[in-house]
Amino acid sequence: MDESGRRRQQRRNHPSSSSSSTSSSTGTPRFRSQKFSLNPDKTTQSSNFGPFSMPYHLFVPEHEGEMRQTLASYILVSLSSCLALTISLKYVQASDVRPLSVLEDTLNYLLYLLDSSEHPFEVVHDFIFDRTRSIRQDLSMQNIVNDRAIHMYEKMVKFHVVSRHRLRNCGSSSISSLQYLNMEQLTKTLASLYILYEANHRSISIYENEAEFRSLYVLLHLDSKSQQAESKSFWFCRVPSLIMKSKEMHFTGQVLRFYRMGNYRSFLCTVSDEPFVNEVRTLAVSYINNCCYKLHPYPLEQLSKLLMMKESDVESFCHACGLETVTDDGGTKSLPTKQTTFSIPKGSFQSYSLLALQQ
Repeated sequence: MDESGRRRQQRRNHPSSSSSSTSSSTGTPRFRSQKFSLNPDKTTQSSNFGPFSMPYHLFVPEHEGEMRQTLASYILVSLSSCLALTISLKYVQASDVRPLSVLEDTLNYLLYLLDSSEHPFEVVHDFIFDRTRSIRQDLSMQNIVNDRAIHMYEKMVKFHVVSRHRLRNCGSSSISSLQYLNMEQLTKTLASLYILYEANHRSISIYENEAEFRSLYVLLHLDSKSQQAESKSFWFCRVPSLIMKSKEMHFTGQVLRFYRMGNYRSFLCTVSDEPFVNEVRTLAVSYINNCCYKLHPYPLEQLSKLLMMKESDVESFCHACGLETVTDDGGTKSLPTKQTTFSIPKGSFQSYSLLALQQ
C-alpha cells in the first residue's frame, strides 16, 4: 500500500481526530449555550461590530451569533435588488427573541455610545442606527405595547432628532444618504410612537411627554412640500384636546403661523433649525426681489436685520440665490430688485449663523 493509501485508511479508522485537527487548523469558533444576560462582569462571547467591541447577547440570539460568525458575508447583494439576509419568521423560536429587559438595557447602552468622541459621529450614528431599528423590530414582533415600550420609542425618536442636527456638521461624502435614511426612520418611529400612545390612552389623561412628541411632528413638516395643508388639518383633528391645550402645542402653532403668514422676523426669532431658517430667508429674499420698487435698491444693512445675518453673509446668500448686489459711491451695499436671475440653489446653503443667537 502506498503512502496516500495508508493516510486514507488512517482517516477512516480515526475520523474524530481528523475532524478535530481540521477544526483547530481552520480556527472555527466554538460556542457554549448561554442565556441572555446583561451582567458586564460575566464573561460572554464577544465580537467586533465595526469600531466597537460588543457582547453578542446584547444584540442577537445565540444561534444567529453563530451564523454571523461562520458566514463569510451576512449581506447578499443581488443584481436585480439588494436583499438583506434575515431569519425567516417561520423558524423563529422563543430563544431567538430578546426579552423586554434585554432590549431596554441594549438601548440604554447604545444611547450611552452616542456621546463617544473616539470615532466620527457618522460612524457612531451608523452603528446605533442599525441596532435601534432591530430593537423596534423585536418590540413589534413580540407585540409589546406597554408603557416601557413607549418610553423606549421616545428615546429612539430623540436619537434621530439629535442625529438630524449633528449629521449636518459632518463632512463625509455619504452624509446626504445618512440624513435621508435618518429622517425616514425618524418619521417611522414617530408614527409607531403615536400608535402606542393611542393604544394606551387613558380616558382623561395623556402621557407626560406626549405633547412634546406630538408637536415635533408639526415642526418637522412646516413646509408645504413635505405635508399638504389638508392632511395636516386632518392630523390636528385627531390630536386629543388636552394636547392641543398644552404649552408645547401652543408654541408649535405659533411657529406654524409665523411660517405660513410670512412673518419671517418673528419666525427667525423663534426657530433655529437650519433647513427651515434658510428656506424662510430664501422666501424673504424672493419676495423683496419681486415686490420692491426697481429704482430703489434694497439696502443690505436693512436686509441683514430682517434676516438676522451679518451683512457679509447676506451678500453671500444673495449670490447663492443668483442675485447681484451693488455698492454705491458712499460704500453702501444694496440689492437691486426685479432681477430675473433668482433661483433656489440645488444643493444646500453654507452654514449661516443667527445674529440673535450670538448676541
